[in-house]
Amino acid sequence: MATSSFADGFADRLRQARERAGFTQRELGAEAGINYSQVSRYEQGVAFPRPGVLQRLADVLAVPVEHLRSGDEFVTLPVGDSGHLRVTFTPEAYLKLKAEADSEGFTVEQFVVLLAKEHLARVAAEDGGDSDQAASESRLSRITKGDGKR
Repeated sequence: MATSSFADGFADRLRQARERAGFTQRELGAEAGINYSQVSRYEQGVAFPRPGVLQRLADVLAVPVEHLRSGDEFVTLPVGDSGHLRVTFTPEAYLKLKAEADSEGFTVEQFVVLLAKEHLARVAAEDGGDSDQAASESRLSRITKGDGKR
C-alpha cells in the first residue's frame, strides 16, 4: 500500500519518539490504551491515528502533538523546582539553533536558556530606557531568520 510523504514522516517520527522514550510497541500501546498492532501499523505508515489517539500517544511519549504531526522540533527546559517549559521550533529553525549551539559549545537546551536570558535582559533594558540595548534585535530572531549575524 502506498503511503503519502506525510504518513511516512509521521511513521518515522512516531518510531523515533517511541525509541527515545524507551518503549516497545507493546508498551506504548498499553500506555496509550491501544493495541500494539495498531502502533505497528502507524509506524509502518499504513494507518494514521485519530486525533484523540494521537494526543494520547504524544502524552505518553512526552512530546508535543505537533512534533508527531509536522516534525516541529522541541526543547524541554526545567523551570523552578518541579516545572518545565517546552519550546517548539520548526525543523529548519531547530537545525540553525543546534548549529549555533554546537559552535559555542552548548547543548541546544543550554543555548536556548542563554538566549532566553539575553532576551530578558533586552526587555529589562527597554523598560529601563537603555536605547542601545533596546534597539538590538534578539540573537534568537537573527539565528532563526538565518541572516548570519551574531
